[in-house]
Parts: sequence; C-alpha cells; structure tokens
Amino acid sequence: MHHAPPNAIYTPFPEGTEGIALRRTMDEVWMPKLKEYRPELIMVSAGFDAHREEDQAQLLMVERDYAFLGRRLASCKSEIPECRGVVAVLEGGYNTSSLARSCAAFIHQLACTD
Repeated sequence: MHHAPPNAIYTPFPEGTEGIALRRTMDEVWMPKLKEYRPELIMVSAGFDAHREEDQAQLLMVERDYAFLGRRLASCKSEIPECRGVVAVLEGGYNTSSLARSCAAFIHQLACTD
C-alpha cells in the first residue's frame, strides 16, 4: 500500500480534463494549502506531458495553463512571507514542439512575475 507523505496533495485528473480544471485546482486547492503550509522554498517537478499534443496523459492542457501555473507559483514570493523562491526542474514532455512552448510560457511567468 502506498502512503502519501504528510503534506502531499494528490489531485488526479481524469482523461480529457481541460485547463480550466487545472487552474481551478491551483486556486482552490493547491494555493490555499501552500499558504497554510508556508514553505520557505517551493520545488516543482515541472512536467508538460499533460499538454493536448502529448499522447501520454490524455489531458488537454495548453500553454496558457502552464503560464498560469508559473504566474501563480511566482506570486508565492509575495503571498507567503516565508517563501524565498521557487525551483523548477524539467521532468516530462515528449512532443518537442509543445514541450518547448509550454516550458517557455511557464518559465516566462515564473521568472517575470514579482
């Protein structure tokens, strides 16, 4: 039996989930938990294989969804006083075109929002 770490939040999305559900989950579930937890550092395993052009996850995310996530994570530096920053490590995405576009959208918002 798999046991979740004490502060882990698992949010499975069914096949065909669109970006609005991801954005809503970020605002209604993940951000409140981050604010409650008050991390000093946020580490992101940044995978982009939920993009609609990917075959793996069968999800329908697009670049604006990843940009939204980057923007919201960047806002943690001002919304969570203890947070010193966000570290993101690329971990997934197989379609090089959608991976490049999604990664660029995410990083641009993560780096350019203060």
